[in-house]
Amino acid sequence: MPGKEEFSETLRYFRNKVQETGVQLRLGTRVKAQDLLGAGFDEVILATGIAPRT
Repeated sequence: MPGKEEFSETLRYFRNKVQETGVQLRLGTRVKAQDLLGAGFDEVILATGIAPRT
């Protein structure tokens, strides 16, 4: 990630943990409450993120 080289080890760590645990990531997805209700999820994490500075 250009300009964010200091985060490469952190990103690698979390990428490996996601793969090891089988967590499903859904990026770039809009979701409504009714999409989640009754879907049988154990946990839901909502992260909004940002657009990189140019």
